[in-house]
Amino acid sequence: MLEKKSDNNGFYEDLGKSDPLTQIASLYLSLKVAFSESEDSSKESNLSDKEWEWFKKKLELYDLPYFKVRTDIKNPGYAVINAIADTTFLKDNELIELALMEKEMGTINGKDGIIEKLLNTYFKSLLDNKLLVLWEEHYKRLIRDKYLLEECFGPFDTNALKSQYSRLKESIKAHKAIQREAAAEAKRKEREAAAEAKRKEREAAAEAKRKEREEQIRKKNEAHEFKSSRGETFCKFCGKGDHYGSSPCDGRVNKHSYKHIKDSYGNWEIKCGKCGQYEWYSNSKCY
Repeated sequence: MLEKKSDNNGFYEDLGKSDPLTQIASLYLSLKVAFSESEDSSKESNLSDKEWEWFKKKLELYDLPYFKVRTDIKNPGYAVINAIADTTFLKDNELIELALMEKEMGTINGKDGIIEKLLNTYFKSLLDNKLLVLWEEHYKRLIRDKYLLEECFGPFDTNALKSQYSRLKESIKAHKAIQREAAAEAKRKEREAAAEAKRKEREAAAEAKRKEREEQIRKKNEAHEFKSSRGETFCKFCGKGDHYGSSPCDGRVNKHSYKHIKDSYGNWEIKCGKCGQYEWYSNSKCY
């Protein structure tokens, strides 16, 4: 299989917006080329990894639901591609018969109506997969391009599809309404999810700030504030000496305020000026 360059993407994007017959023919022609040297030309597993990856990338540019309809359209799809190949390698004695056939039935479609078989099978598969909105879109593209397609494939009949479309219009309308509702619901959920994400983001930011404030308060409450009085150095909140500087203060949070207080004998002692307790009481609430 020839390597496909990235500059072909525009060409395949155009094909991906074309009628279903062109899309199917393009895809199965690619597969036939890929399988041209394989004994079994009907299994994707026979493709090399590189070929299969290229084919999948090509599919992404098409709106043909290949993986949903491929089981149904494989045989009629290859029948059309084989008919194209047959008309390319005709023997000389077949040219007159070919000309007559082209006048009456068309070169590719032929007496067996292989184009009609492929189209009817494809559109039935869309119905079976409940793809009614796509059914209508592809039908309209087919009718739009029918005169061009017949120049390539020869005349083919779409009356059966036309009749079916008339019967399906109400169902298609209902499916479109369901799709609109589903799309609106998806957008609503998307908006709600975005709002919820922003709410959680705000909450997370607020929580981070709260924790930061708590950490600042904790560090402040655990910090000693030493002072010197009457030749002694002690923390004004817990009353402990500066040799306790590496341990957290437990008096600030308990609202103590230590200082030198003279006892009844005239001696100076370090006590809380509010509750009168010694430094060992600093880990309890001041009263």
